[in-house]
Amino acid sequence: MNKKSLYLLGILITIILGCFLYYNLCCIPCAEKKAAENIVEVKEEVKLPETTYYPFEIQDNSSGLQFTDKDNFRFLRSDYKIIDSVSNGLNKQLERLTEYLNNNPNKNIGIIGLYRSNEDNHSIFPNLGVARAHSVKNYFTSHGISAKSLSTSGILDDAIISDDSKVLYGPLRFKVNKIDLGQLGDGQILRDSLNAHPLVLHFNTGAKSLNLNDTQRQKILDLLNYVERYDAKLHATGHTDNTGDRANNIKLALERAEFVKQNLMSNGINGNYIETDSKGPDLPIADNETEKGRVENRRVEVNIN
Repeated sequence: MNKKSLYLLGILITIILGCFLYYNLCCIPCAEKKAAENIVEVKEEVKLPETTYYPFEIQDNSSGLQFTDKDNFRFLRSDYKIIDSVSNGLNKQLERLTEYLNNNPNKNIGIIGLYRSNEDNHSIFPNLGVARAHSVKNYFTSHGISAKSLSTSGILDDAIISDDSKVLYGPLRFKVNKIDLGQLGDGQILRDSLNAHPLVLHFNTGAKSLNLNDTQRQKILDLLNYVERYDAKLHATGHTDNTGDRANNIKLALERAEFVKQNLMSNGINGNYIETDSKGPDLPIADNETEKGRVENRRVEVNIN
């Protein structure tokens, strides 16, 4: 190989080596730096939703009277029980509210509970909003407000955001309603309608809670609203099939009725509203000669007494 060829080869090697060093020492670090900057930029753009805080607020537009406090009732996500202690300021507003309702029997406070679509409802009520509203209703009645002056409902609201501890701050709305006392009557027509189709519950032996469908949850709410408005009582009657000794079946049926009562009470329903009874195998609704019929007969019926 002559000198000219060696010279050209040297130049070629130099160019290749220079390109290699430039790529590894300049291009790759620059690319990695740019990628890192992009990641940082993306991270800075992602903002976590802020926790929502709803103050306690009830306003009667007809009189201009307000009941407000910066604090409100708190709940854990997917739960309906009031957590933590209620502030003194909020309790003072409830004292004012109690006096207001006592002086205005034609006024009703609608308690509207809020819930998110991704929450689990473990209550006996149609949704967590109603369950939360009922918990607040119980708190109101424990402070002297009559249940007749309160009503409950629930609304889906995915705008409510919990904090990192899964606490929801005041997922509630309140509304003052005017009611016509003359339209309440004795409730006999409504009572007859509810009792025409009693709540019928079937559950597996050894069950620890009621497994309710949507229709049964709504029925429980309808029955509860009636007994609280008209000072009536729920009557839970246990039934069995005709298998085994009658005396044992009477006892078993009563245990089933008591089981239902305890589940209702664990969801905040006052036990004073619930009576239990047993009919054992005496009132079958299906043929005890078939397994399907026996399953139907093993039940608890809840109606208004």
